[in-house]
Amino acid sequence: HIDKMSLNFEELDTRFDNGECEAVMQELEKANDKDIEVVWRLARCQFEVGTSKPGETEFQKTWYEKAYETSLKAIEIDPDHYGGYKWAGIALGYLGDFVSTKEMIGNSFKIREFFDRADSLSSNDPTVKHALGKWSYKIANIG
Repeated sequence: HIDKMSLNFEELDTRFDNGECEAVMQELEKANDKDIEVVWRLARCQFEVGTSKPGETEFQKTWYEKAYETSLKAIEIDPDHYGGYKWAGIALGYLGDFVSTKEMIGNSFKIREFFDRADSLSSNDPTVKHALGKWSYKIANIG
């Protein structure tokens, strides 16, 4: 495992933002899998890999499931860190494309709980604000 001190999270985030998702993911996979800063970023990368091949549903589903599982692990590691909740909500939301309508509706309340918790822990995160708005819009347009 790579020591936390040898990882520069700011640099990894910049590289992620510049489209180097798979390279960043490989570095994170070698790092401490009990470190919240590593694990939530790994979930983010796994989710992003899933979005990289539109139309390839099995590929997407597999990566969204990985991102969701990793997000839950992040929540388990540190229940007071926003990252796990944020990416759990996003990944579970995208998994809605692969489940029944009944399951999707059931999951929608979990998704809202994840985003509410992320928002309470990091109220300045624009992605969480956007996700909450998108969730409310979807719910308002059901039926």
